[in-house]
Amino acid sequence: AAAVPAAASRNAASQRQAPPEQAAVLDTMQAWAAGWSRKDVDAYLGHYADDFRTPNGESRSEWAAQRRARIEGRKRIAVAIISPQVQMDGNMATATFTQQYVSDNFSESSRKTLLLARRGDAWKILQETVGKAVPTDKQQKIR
Repeated sequence: AAAVPAAASRNAASQRQAPPEQAAVLDTMQAWAAGWSRKDVDAYLGHYADDFRTPNGESRSEWAAQRRARIEGRKRIAVAIISPQVQMDGNMATATFTQQYVSDNFSESSRKTLLLARRGDAWKILQETVGKAVPTDKQQKIR
């Protein structure tokens, strides 16, 4: 097999070869990151299950209001999913990846795990956990 130089190309290549359910989860993750990057809060929040387990035990509506304010308060957001790995277990999926996040005044790469559940024909985020941040070069920007 030919070497593929770009991370995005590697991700796309692995997604094309993934089983259909895994590919559907990867598609959901990419749509989630794209909505966030566009600051389309409704699209972004739409990827979370109604029974999403909020990180601090607040209600989903309180959490959603906080996310909306944080996202709408930024001039620019860019979110990239790097090296995603998906483990399937029936109607559940666990996805781990490096998330690169850049906004007006903040840049971070961190390990993230999403627990997704099938809800009808869609995959929804049930839980989101962030691991240790990966140091980033403050000069590096996502364009």
